[in-house]
Amino acid sequence: QWKPGSSHQVLTCGRDSTMKIIDVRTQSVVKTFRNSALRILSNNARCSFSPDAAGKYVACGGGDNGDVFVFDVATADLKKRLSSAHQSGVVGLAWGKGGTNGQQIATVDKSGVLVLWA
Repeated sequence: QWKPGSSHQVLTCGRDSTMKIIDVRTQSVVKTFRNSALRILSNNARCSFSPDAAGKYVACGGGDNGDVFVFDVATADLKKRLSSAHQSGVVGLAWGKGGTNGQQIATVDKSGVLVLWA
C-alpha cells in the first residue's frame, strides 16, 4: 500500500515476518517493523497504513495466532496488539475511518471470519 501523502513510499510485509516501508525511487528500506510474536506465514498476507493524512500507524495480522499488530511509523514501536477475536491466522486487513475514534480496522482470517476493530 502507498503511504498516504507520499508518491514514493510503499508498505510491504513478507515471509521474514517484518513490515517494511520501501522508497521506490531508491529501492531502499526506510523503516522496518518487527515483533517476536508477529509471524507472517502466508504469501498473500496484508498490511496497511492508517487512513490519516500522514499514515501515522501501520498494521498487520499474525499468520498463526490471529492477532493484529499496530506500530507507530515514526518510532517503529508496537503500539497495540489486538487479540482474542480470531481463531486462525489473519490473511486480510483494511484500515478505514469508521469506529468510535475514526480508526477502524477490518480483518479476516483463514476461516473466513471477519472482525471489525474500533
